[in-house]
Amino acid sequence: QRFTIEKAELTLTAPENEVLTASFTGQNMPIPAPGVSGLQKEGDEYTLTYTYTFTPAGSEEAQSPVESCKAPEVSAAGIYEVKVTVPDTCKNYRATEAVTYTFRITSATQRVELESSTEGWNAEQSTVSKTLGDVPFTVTGKGYVNDVVVNEKDISYEVTGENTQNPVVEVDQTSGQVTLLRAGSATITVTAEGSANYQKATASYTITVDKGTPEVT
Repeated sequence: QRFTIEKAELTLTAPENEVLTASFTGQNMPIPAPGVSGLQKEGDEYTLTYTYTFTPAGSEEAQSPVESCKAPEVSAAGIYEVKVTVPDTCKNYRATEAVTYTFRITSATQRVELESSTEGWNAEQSTVSKTLGDVPFTVTGKGYVNDVVVNEKDISYEVTGENTQNPVVEVDQTSGQVTLLRAGSATITVTAEGSANYQKATASYTITVDKGTPEVT
């Protein structure tokens, strides 16, 4: 006599709304898993298949679908249209129907942190004290989201709030190297450009240049 045991049905439900939106962190995060009910006993094993299409933030064009046998880890800001089902390869369970939901990663606030090893640099106050005649120096900026560096290359430097006809310093827009021109004070603004994942940000520091002591011969 032949005896057949049918697969039990699992019901998949979309995750709670509060976990379906996250902010860009610069690190991978798993797409939230659906709720699962109908297990015959606690701890029973089952498998899920995830398929998602991704539309980057600021774009209307979705990328090709991606399929995974576990919750995919993603990082880029945008919209993830997710479909989850129980595959035929699952031994003991089948899904009543697939569940679909939308997972969003929003762009994050970027901040600029300044650093320098030059003499006279005060990191807490974002100031540099120099004397006319000192060699060129560099204060550099990096873009951070939380504690993760997300932007090191798309950084620019500019002298701001100064009389351009008689400048105190000049700065290389790409490297941030500063050359002293005369005594006085100047402000350098450091800009970290934004992207689909994070917003544009700026930081500034002040340079004070004292008069040099002339050599007596």
